[in-house]
Order: sequence, then C-alpha cells, then structure tokens
Amino acid sequence: MTDDYNEVILPLLYRMSNLEELDLNLFLSVKEKFLDGNDIKKNLLNQMIQLNKFTFNIYSIVYCHNQINLQSNEDIQNTFNDYKYNKIICSIDYFKKRSSQCRIYSYPYKLKFYNSITNNFIIFIIIKCI
Repeated sequence: MTDDYNEVILPLLYRMSNLEELDLNLFLSVKEKFLDGNDIKKNLLNQMIQLNKFTFNIYSIVYCHNQINLQSNEDIQNTFNDYKYNKIICSIDYFKKRSSQCRIYSYPYKLKFYNSITNNFIIFIIIKCI
C-alpha cells in the first residue's frame, strides 16, 4: 500500500508514456477522496496517448473521511460514463471507525483473487444465494 500516488506512482507512469497496453493494480491510501474516472482520465489517460488497452484494479482507503460529502457508488460510476475501454465496476464501503474503502476495476476482472471484500461487494448484490 502506498500513500504516494501523486509523488511516486504518477511520475513512474508518465515515464512510460508510449505504452500501448497497461494492466494496473494499485492499493492506495488517499487523503480526501477516492480515485475516480475523472482522476484516471486527467492524470493517466490524457498523459498516455498511445494507450489502446487499459485494465485496472484500484483499491483505495480513506481514513477520517469528510462525513458530510460522502461519495456513493453511483458518484464514482458516473465518472466513467464516457470510458472507452472496458466496463467499470465500483464498490464503496463506509465503516464506523471513520474509514472507508473503494474498489474500482475494469471488467472482466483479470486477477485471481479479491481481498478485503464486504457484503456490499457487487458479486454479493447480484448473487443472492450460494
């Protein structure tokens, strides 16, 4: 897990600006708000203009989040309305101890595992009985 997304991850990706395919798996601690489609477009896709295929799994944690302005699954999902690559899935959880987590990933999911999932995770909403 890193909290240096802007200082470490983005500069590293900018050095690979000619990539045509990217599979990105990030586990981040963020300060104020979750990464969303607007951030990905502005800070990644607009900088990597050669990119033809982009799949990702981004897991973000916010501690001591703003209790007034909470982002919803729909808020995050709507930032991907004009996303041209894959379908995007979003799952957000808010916890009593002033922490929250958000998972956004491109579908179909490429990893072989899910970690830190709750009953709010999309597969548990779709599948009612196992």
